Amino acid sequence: MDAALIRNTLLQFIATVSKIAILVVISLLIALSPPLLGSFYTKFVFYPVQEDLKPLAIGDVFCQPLTFASAGGTILTGWYFENPGATKLILVSHGNAGNMSNRIRLAERLLKTHCSVFMYDYEGYGPSPGEPTPSSVCQDGLRAFDYVVSHLPFKQDQIVLYGESIGGAVSTHIATQRRTAGLIIQSGFLSLPDIAKEKFVPFRIFPNIAFYQPHLNNLDALKGPHPPLLIMHGVLDKTVPFRHGQQLAASAASPVTFVPLPNSSHNDTYIADQKLFDEAVQTFLTTLKGS
Repeated sequence: MDAALIRNTLLQFIATVSKIAILVVISLLIALSPPLLGSFYTKFVFYPVQEDLKPLAIGDVFCQPLTFASAGGTILTGWYFENPGATKLILVSHGNAGNMSNRIRLAERLLKTHCSVFMYDYEGYGPSPGEPTPSSVCQDGLRAFDYVVSHLPFKQDQIVLYGESIGGAVSTHIATQRRTAGLIIQSGFLSLPDIAKEKFVPFRIFPNIAFYQPHLNNLDALKGPHPPLLIMHGVLDKTVPFRHGQQLAASAASPVTFVPLPNSSHNDTYIADQKLFDEAVQTFLTTLKGS
């Protein structure tokens, strides 16, 4: 066979294979992009447990179950722990797994501060139907806040927001929309795209603009005006690495207090470092206006 013909045939083959490879790569990029992954992206972020919940008293503090409506009309459930004589209420926005029944130990620690506590479940958690999304959990947080102000004996500047993990982003969102006494973020991340890229390698090739809105971007939000802020983060946290807490605290506008929890991972901050946790929360609360 003529050498020139062989060379041309080989070049055509290489060109064809290259085109196919490019098309395969482009197809994979499109298939793995956050918008097209749709429900997978949501399921990657949220791990709700739906179940009927029985109110759980904490010591002598009675748990009062309360219901309120989401922006779309879904009935959401909250638990109100009334501490007699409390001048502040801590509104707890929990993390992305389980439901509020898994946060009873947290409520127990917060009640030690002599504040009342209100925790609630997002859509799709506990007894509430639906499916959580980054947008819906933020709206649910705002509805919980507005319900507390309207139905419980606390004004906006008597409410302290407490956000755990993804609930930290919910609490930050509330703080940008409502006046509040203070903001506590435990085990919080920089933004949803940041943590998604850490957990799912294919996401790393996409710019943040490719991810669903809202990005739950704590980093950007906290650079602007915010209420007094306490950030606590477990040094041993592998779910949301410690650097997230460090960077949030370093970048946030004043006033901000950062408390590393040396023995804690992601979900055990109020257990593994209970004394330090209690002291940090109590000290922070005493510095707030009106305390």
